Amino acid sequence: MEVTKQQAGQTFRSLTVPEAPKYLNPTPVAVALVPVHAIDPNDGVLKMGLLVGRRGIEPKLGAFALPGGYIEYEDWRDAVCREVAEETGIKISNPAAVKLVGVESVAQMKQLVIFGEVDCISEVDLNSFSATAECQEIKIIFSPENLAFDSHNRMVVDFFKRRKTNSETSQKSG
Repeated sequence: MEVTKQQAGQTFRSLTVPEAPKYLNPTPVAVALVPVHAIDPNDGVLKMGLLVGRRGIEPKLGAFALPGGYIEYEDWRDAVCREVAEETGIKISNPAAVKLVGVESVAQMKQLVIFGEVDCISEVDLNSFSATAECQEIKIIFSPENLAFDSHNRMVVDFFKRRKTNSETSQKSG
């Protein structure tokens, strides 16, 4: 758009450049669902549980959550494995095997959260855990519990529903 302006008897023409659009792109986050074969202390039965960690940082300091964090110029599957290792010390050796189980846009935090499920590990694998600034302790849950973030809660509920459905299907066919 051309604008003309009179100043001291002279006419000046100038072009105005429209303001460039501003985008509020979400920050990509990778979150891991880590299935664990472990003995449920409530009944002494070997079951499939899910690994969660107590947060050592804000937001939600002190609450339990799934392991996860920001994707750092890497494939989302690599980020899932890296975050598990950083927060728990557990090495996930096959990023290609990480299965996409959900993607959620968390508007209030301006994040796009990618949930990946890794191959099942054994309770013995948890022995490599040592507390970090990000994760103070870990535990295995055998049913949905109230976690730090709503998106984590939804994924945990879905995880246990899938396990129950798979278990019922295999019992009917067996």
